[in-house]
Amino acid sequence: MTVSSASHNNGTSNSVVSIPDIPLSHLPLRPSTLKLLMSRGFMTVREVETAKQSSLTNLAAELGGIDIQQAAAVYREIVQECILSLTNSSAVCDDDASILSYSTNLSATKTALELVSSVDTSCPSSVPAMESIITFCHAVDRLLGGGVAVGELTEISGTPNVGKTQLAMQLAVNASLPRQFGGLEGQCIYIDTEGSFSPQRCYDMAQSLVQHVQGTIRRRKRQTGAVVPSLPSWFNAETILEGIHVYRVHDEAAQTAVISSLASILHDCNVDHETLDTNEGLGESLGDVSPKHIRLILIDSIAFHYRAAPPPDVNGQSNKDYFIQRTRSLTRQAAFLADMATQHRLAVVAMNQMTTKAQFGSIGSTASIRTNDSGANTSRLVPALGESWAHAVTTRIILSEDSRPQPSIDEQPVKQQRRICQLVKSPRLASGRASFQIVRGGIRGIDYIPRTRRPSSASGDGTDISREENCRDRHEKETDSSKRARTMTTGGVDD
Repeated sequence: MTVSSASHNNGTSNSVVSIPDIPLSHLPLRPSTLKLLMSRGFMTVREVETAKQSSLTNLAAELGGIDIQQAAAVYREIVQECILSLTNSSAVCDDDASILSYSTNLSATKTALELVSSVDTSCPSSVPAMESIITFCHAVDRLLGGGVAVGELTEISGTPNVGKTQLAMQLAVNASLPRQFGGLEGQCIYIDTEGSFSPQRCYDMAQSLVQHVQGTIRRRKRQTGAVVPSLPSWFNAETILEGIHVYRVHDEAAQTAVISSLASILHDCNVDHETLDTNEGLGESLGDVSPKHIRLILIDSIAFHYRAAPPPDVNGQSNKDYFIQRTRSLTRQAAFLADMATQHRLAVVAMNQMTTKAQFGSIGSTASIRTNDSGANTSRLVPALGESWAHAVTTRIILSEDSRPQPSIDEQPVKQQRRICQLVKSPRLASGRASFQIVRGGIRGIDYIPRTRRPSSASGDGTDISREENCRDRHEKETDSSKRARTMTTGGVDD
């Protein structure tokens, strides 16, 4: 980030002159800006800078007679994207100064043992080893090694209506879980690209989380009689929602700008909360202080704006340039997000969409589309954004609907829709799959039975309630025995 601050200090004009010439198609400019520039014959940053050297009036005239304010906005957008490209991309590594700056960082190499035992002392809330954010489904948490890992870029893909946004909101809520119950006690940045974030749904999940933890405390006291940690005074639905910072982005440029500004956003959030806690006084105990540090970054979804229709051809320029630009922009974002997760000890989760990929086979030396036994062409659903993005993510999870017959309890069918969580890529975990369901309280295991209150009557409603509660109690006893070791070591909540 040193280059960025230095460029700002030198002024906009010097910033563009001091950097190598970059084709405009390689910058993540807005499609309307790129179309305007290329339609007037501007192909590189240097050409725009040359036109602007005399005055903004000259640039406005060469852009077709637009007003000076519009010309200034176009020029400012180009300068900002140039700075971001120099800061986050290795595309300018052939520049001598860039090579020297990269060479000076080689002395910071660490051994594998140092990385295993390292602790980020710059963040008071960080601890060694693998931290994770639970999903509230024990099977999924076990599949993921305890939950969504801190320090990694995790991609969660799936078809529409499979529960990606529900899982994203559940993770945002669970990030605030107190440490004495196995949580990270942190806040969340939620980048909403699709407009699907529901504050009311988040509030319901937060209330359910608080009630669930309260119920866990009461059950442990009743079953073991041991001393159980009490809930911090700040742990309520309102405080949980205050710790979820939502950024609504409407296009590629806004998404790139927010992601590129995450470092300053993290700094501002942490500083603001530390200042607030200092001003509130020093008489409060640590358990009464609300979460301060950002521990989760969510993007829902990373692919939405990049899968829009490409801009039309301009002056014979092929749309191939647009897709090359898109791939480079996504690769830069993935590298930046992975670096953020490692340096700041937080979890980064990017939701992704699915796309159809044709199955190709080879007949002799001629490639052809693979066909099934009936002679029809075959295809499969794969996560969007291509292979470059797939290699950039650390962990890949695919959600799908379970088409198997639903179970029944005491000959009563369970009204739930199973989902499948499949781990397909991880450098530290074995591939596998686990089932979960979405209930009113959020993400839960398939054995979870929500408590319902219905008035008793002579028709037997009270008997149904007793059967449901007995099934739930039986499930809690079975799962408590299998999770006692995890609960004793982490102090976590029961799923």
